[in-house]
Amino acid sequence: MFGLAAGVAAAAALRVQGIEAGEPPQVRRNAKSLTATERRRLVEAIKATKQLPSLIDPSDNAYDYWVGLHYQAYYDDAMPAHMASAFGPWHRWFTLLFEQDLQRIDPEITIPYWDWTVDQGRDAYIWGDDLMGGEGDPDDSWIVKTGPFRQGEWKLGLIDPVSLDQDGSIYDLQRHFGVYISGGEPQTQLPTPADIAAALALPVYDVAPWDDMSDYSTTFRNNLEGFRRTPDGDKLPSENHNRVHNYIGGPMSEGASPNDPIFWLHHSFVDMIYAAWQARWQPSSYLPVSGARDHQNLVDSLWGLPAMTVDRALDHRVLGYVYDRELEQGSGAPWWASLAQPRAPSWPAARQQPLRLGERLRSEARTIFDCPIPKRGC
Repeated sequence: MFGLAAGVAAAAALRVQGIEAGEPPQVRRNAKSLTATERRRLVEAIKATKQLPSLIDPSDNAYDYWVGLHYQAYYDDAMPAHMASAFGPWHRWFTLLFEQDLQRIDPEITIPYWDWTVDQGRDAYIWGDDLMGGEGDPDDSWIVKTGPFRQGEWKLGLIDPVSLDQDGSIYDLQRHFGVYISGGEPQTQLPTPADIAAALALPVYDVAPWDDMSDYSTTFRNNLEGFRRTPDGDKLPSENHNRVHNYIGGPMSEGASPNDPIFWLHHSFVDMIYAAWQARWQPSSYLPVSGARDHQNLVDSLWGLPAMTVDRALDHRVLGYVYDRELEQGSGAPWWASLAQPRAPSWPAARQQPLRLGERLRSEARTIFDCPIPKRGC
């Protein structure tokens, strides 16, 4: 297993070496901008990972391995990836490793992001039959019956029996929007641009005790992750990242959340918000540097993930990718400011000749990659 894990790390290292050698980074785009062909290719690649052996554990497939790892991280007593300072770096590397599995099938694919501050509602494009499919059937345990991940087309390998509407025996994807109870209230709405603007305005990454009790009103990490507590420790309704998980329900509501492919598009957006905060306040602002529990300090290893430390996962561009919004310059405002405003997609929903990563996007990405991150206006 060590050799296989080293192989995953080597693949990531090759990607970084390519950037250092002058190759432009790959571009993660707004999922709303994908053409019909690009949506089909994304869906096909996701489904194909179920038939692809994991590079780390070949007894498992390249999809369910990541579900299992996230499940273990979620329930580990040390909470290494949730209620944790390493929430941002851990999920950044975790998502990138799955993206690399997708690229074993289709090298042109990156994980697009779903901007849930803008594209909300049951009729949003994201829930269309050509992408994620919609809410589950209320007359059949909220099992998804539409789209490419519907019953008969997508089987779960691991279930979390405490997930919303799960009875411990349902291996089909479930979704039940807006009913999960958090802090005594149903999570009926998705976060807004104002919620993200408030998170981006917080200059401090995290504070002691470096967990769900960290002050969400003054620290970016817990504000984005979404745990809210009273000074006495009583739970308040979740926000931002957590609220999205709760709103969708089904496996997204608990530890086996990657069972729902929307997980990856959700976390691509969460990672972009994290990148925007770093662009505003600089990546070296990570806290804690030392003194916290294992896997949370600046040079600690990321729990369960091969050959990566917190400090090496801080700059997404060094890891070989950028976001489309980073390429949109000319307005005079820094790119991260756009996250506070509802906006149209950067590209039309359909094109005669879809752009490929080797064409205009890569040349523009090369330009933005040359702009050092401390220069906030770039």
